[in-house]
Amino acid sequence: MATYGNYKTLSFQAASVLGIDADPNLIDQARSHLSFRYSRSQPNSDLSPPAAADYFPISSILEHGHRPWPDDVQSALDRDVDICSVSRDEEPATFPGNVHFQCEDWVEGVQGSPASLAGNAGSADVILALSVVKWVHLRHLDAGLNKFFLRCSQTLCTGGYLVLEIQPWSSYEKAVRPKKSPQLAANFALLQVKPDDFPALLDRYGFVSAAVSDELPRRICVYKKVKGPREPASSSI
Repeated sequence: MATYGNYKTLSFQAASVLGIDADPNLIDQARSHLSFRYSRSQPNSDLSPPAAADYFPISSILEHGHRPWPDDVQSALDRDVDICSVSRDEEPATFPGNVHFQCEDWVEGVQGSPASLAGNAGSADVILALSVVKWVHLRHLDAGLNKFFLRCSQTLCTGGYLVLEIQPWSSYEKAVRPKKSPQLAANFALLQVKPDDFPALLDRYGFVSAAVSDELPRRICVYKKVKGPREPASSSI
């Protein structure tokens, strides 16, 4: 999450990035990595990435430590400002003030949090769901998977993109082995929806396939939101 979120901001100059994970330890790692990337960037630079992003060598960070946050960023961190509440018509913040990490189970959500749908419908242009769909499915069952895709559809603007790393059924089987996450074995036995069924689910929630890549070990599928969901989430397709 930290690497993808910070890389996306620096390399593609995203207006804002919100990273979400239910594990507070991963959120702490993400914020630490954000501080590291900011510390390597050139202050007040007009250079384009990656030149400005990798201006200071790693050795300088190891020797001198991380740079302090800018005052506006520190203030936003102290107040836990919701970057997704900023209007598209407003001037976006600059890095690192345009990156926010939120500890939350996004399927369940927390009313009023940055990840909450309240006031944020259609707020995102791109959602990255990489190596997470399997865990959402195992923890929240078929109904939770439906709810996850529904939230993706509601949060994306029309024309926005959902980037999925599809984990095969064999990966589910390995995940619940005794040395992995055996506590999820009971949930695994209850699942009826399988990865091959995902295209039908995504169609229900207004997505069409836009691109597929097999360049990485797991297939990356890009879906475009072309309309809103046709019906409420259900437990099966």
